Amino acid sequence: MQQNSAHFEEGIVRSIQSAWATFSEWHSRATQAEMAIYDSLAEHMASLTPEREDAVEGPEFIVYPLKDDPSVVPVHTGNLERKSSFTRSYKGYYVLTPAGFLHEFASSDPGVAGALTPSFSLFLPNWEEGWDGDC
Repeated sequence: MQQNSAHFEEGIVRSIQSAWATFSEWHSRATQAEMAIYDSLAEHMASLTPEREDAVEGPEFIVYPLKDDPSVVPVHTGNLERKSSFTRSYKGYYVLTPAGFLHEFASSDPGVAGALTPSFSLFLPNWEEGWDGDC
């Protein structure tokens, strides 16, 4: 029984040593990869001149597939207001698409958390019937 226990414990210790060696190898490779990234960034930062100024570019300068496809160009964007003072007002930024979807966003600023994902979407299949093009 003692020999079996000793053999069993030996197997456990060897398994733990093997797992630790695997972790240590992985950690070493990950650390080397991180250091390579940090070194690259440090080299890039050192090469920047303090007088350098980049032109501010807006979203219209970003190029991606189907950017100008009519199905992705919004029909109208903006804040929505209720005309009645007795009911609560709408809050958010809204986009109406040619496909008939009204998307609500937290903000028109893409830097705000959650502003790139609609918080609410509504399908309006007959939106063109009442549309006069004026807001």
